[in-house]
Amino acid sequence: METLTSCPLCGEKGPFSIHIQCRDYLVSQEIFTVAHCASCGLLFTNPRPSLDEMSDFYQSDEYISHAETVTSLQDKVYMKVKRRMLSQKLSLLKKHLNRQFFANLTRKSAQDLNVHSSSSNLYRILDFGCGTGAFVKGATEQGIDAIGFEPDFSAREVAAKQGVQVIGTENELGALAENSLHAITLWHVIEHLHDFKDKLNHFHRLLKPGGVLFLAAPMGNSSDAVMYGKYWAAWDLPRHILHFTPSTLKRAGEDSGFDYKDKNPLPFDAWYISLISEQYKKKEKQLEKTGKGQNGQTLLPALKAGAKGSWSNLKAITGASPWSSQTFVFVKPADKLK
Repeated sequence: METLTSCPLCGEKGPFSIHIQCRDYLVSQEIFTVAHCASCGLLFTNPRPSLDEMSDFYQSDEYISHAETVTSLQDKVYMKVKRRMLSQKLSLLKKHLNRQFFANLTRKSAQDLNVHSSSSNLYRILDFGCGTGAFVKGATEQGIDAIGFEPDFSAREVAAKQGVQVIGTENELGALAENSLHAITLWHVIEHLHDFKDKLNHFHRLLKPGGVLFLAAPMGNSSDAVMYGKYWAAWDLPRHILHFTPSTLKRAGEDSGFDYKDKNPLPFDAWYISLISEQYKKKEKQLEKTGKGQNGQTLLPALKAGAKGSWSNLKAITGASPWSSQTFVFVKPADKLK
């Protein structure tokens, strides 16, 4: 374990106050602490596993992001949400790519390249932390030159079986040419990164002038985070070492030289996260009684999750709190697009 003595975002020296303490219900059952930086507002896990230690906390059959087998209720919900959100993410990607690049093509050059306003075959993108490659595959099927980065070997194997182009080492990532990509996407990945500032700076170098960076993450001050408190599943300690709010995620992008452009909700996350949070509450009661958590599923927690997820989304719609998860869109500044 490593203890941070300065804020990962602003560099302010500690000590830091405790924001919340939560159990790792997925793997270790240990209690971890989320610290708060009074200077910039960032929430971060502290102490946290070192990079070498972190792999142990992903070793669970229940870690769904790299799984393809559907067994439990939450797995089924996750896969349905994943398929629905994939099309929305692809639409968001193409909208911003076309806004940044297609509008700057002359009519003649567009005709010469045989492209139309609905076409995407001009674009080259990187999906960082691509898991089993669903987004890369979806983008490729829509004519985008897409590549994924995924350090987990088993996830890369699944992606390879689908014919998805995925790299997995820092050397391969470093071999990508500067100013060569039109977009880089991180779908619920930045909260896992020990070296997130170095990575954002690297992404800035990889993107073409005018290139687009998409950062999706849970919002630690969302209504469902407040309602569930220490049971909120999106704390996901200690795998999530950074816990953003809209202001801190915006600052993270801007500190690396990006211009903030937009943010978009991921509304299904509130219901899915609420469903897991209800299961965590049940696990805690089992732990208190027997010392061993159990997954059992009943209708009542699912109904509660639906109600609380809906309430969280309603508050977000009215502007009273952030969405449970949001995608922030940044652009690499450019005087002239290439």
